[in-house]
Amino acid sequence: MLKNEGHRADGITFLALLTACSHAGLVERGKRYFQEILSSQETKPLAQHYDCMVDLLGRANYLDEAVLLVKSMPYKPNVVTWNAVLGACRKWKNVELGRLAFNTLVELNEKQASTYLTMASIYGSVGMWEEQAKILSMKRLARPWKEPGVSCWTDHHGVVHRFRAGDCSHAQSEAVGIKLKQLLVRMKEGGYVAQLSSISCNVSDCQKEEALCEHSERLAIACALINTAPGAVIRIVKNLRVCDDCHQATAVISAIERRRIICRDSSRFHVFEGGKCSCGDFW
Repeated sequence: MLKNEGHRADGITFLALLTACSHAGLVERGKRYFQEILSSQETKPLAQHYDCMVDLLGRANYLDEAVLLVKSMPYKPNVVTWNAVLGACRKWKNVELGRLAFNTLVELNEKQASTYLTMASIYGSVGMWEEQAKILSMKRLARPWKEPGVSCWTDHHGVVHRFRAGDCSHAQSEAVGIKLKQLLVRMKEGGYVAQLSSISCNVSDCQKEEALCEHSERLAIACALINTAPGAVIRIVKNLRVCDDCHQATAVISAIERRRIICRDSSRFHVFEGGKCSCGDFW
């Protein structure tokens, strides 16, 4: 379209295109855009273009190809680059490449808490509890700072209701808990099965399910449900990425409650309606 109208795509345009391809799983299209950047006489490929491409390949489970690209970059791979690899390894439970990304990230910045937690999650997802315990021990020794997960819902009076995982400080915490238990029963009747791998701790399945029900986004949604009219749109914001189980659970809730639920997390906007998300479960 730009070319047809006589305009030239610059580096920012290509960055936007690659980001869109990454979040939509359009691998082949993303590769075409990337090759166009590399062959362009007018646009110099930036480190951000490479990072976007690594993210695109990793999300689509082309992990070996993603790592090869990292190693062939004309720029020195940084924390952003290896975070994309490690996040993809968590998604696809790739322990070997996860170790590579983890070790590199610790060398680059040992104070990044998400590095330890993501690697611990990878080990936990495949039942490697001893290895997970070692990672968590490394985390304690490094004493990294971690931003706490917070989800917010703003009511029609403009009051912001903030929740953290397991939060019992809200004035309606008892009612919120009851609503979540009711929802869980209906969700299971509809075929919902909790993704226990979203909890990396070595605890019982029952404890994992309870912990998932107390995630901050789940609390915010339940608060909104009990304080709004049937059919009203619910909008929540989370400062971190929504976990896999909460993503699945929110989709189910949107169907059984017949609500549109819009969630803005650190990655993108998710619009849940009728049991599905606008991201197509690819984010």
